[in-house]
Amino acid sequence: MATLAAVAFGLRAVIELPGEVTYWDPQTPRDYTAVALTSLALLFLGGTLWAMGRTGQRMDTRTRKAARVSRVSLRTAAAAALVVSFSNFLEDFLRLRWFGTTFVAGVLVLSLALLTATVARFAATPRKAPAEALLLLAITAGVVFLSLSMFLACLALLAVAAYYARSRITTVRPPSDAS
Repeated sequence: MATLAAVAFGLRAVIELPGEVTYWDPQTPRDYTAVALTSLALLFLGGTLWAMGRTGQRMDTRTRKAARVSRVSLRTAAAAALVVSFSNFLEDFLRLRWFGTTFVAGVLVLSLALLTATVARFAATPRKAPAEALLLLAITAGVVFLSLSMFLACLALLAVAAYYARSRITTVRPPSDAS
């Protein structure tokens, strides 16, 4: 999910390179492509955050309360990302203007939930391994400054994918001789 979100965010950033994209009132195929990619990226971001809320349990070793706040915040952020994704698509792509309100509310909830999850993850993570909290901080910055830091969000999501892929690799140790 993180890789797909990163690819969608990256493609959206590439589309913005030649000039301004009109998200709030799309007119050209390029505008509509950017809107669709934004919705797709947020959809995959929601899946990534939900997965981080589920798998973050093994990193949360310092305090149970901070770990619980982190998990709840990540799941709230995941739900908000889905609301923002669908609202963005319905408002800008299908021209259902009423969904602009749910888009704005969803972005606010997403940003606050990500900030809360980031702070809680820093509190719940051992000092030796703050990688997950730092990745969350980068994703938070990418979401809060959506049009300014797509590249940062893209790199952070790719790093999340790499981090979780690396953490799934286990080393097999030979049994010790207990004689």
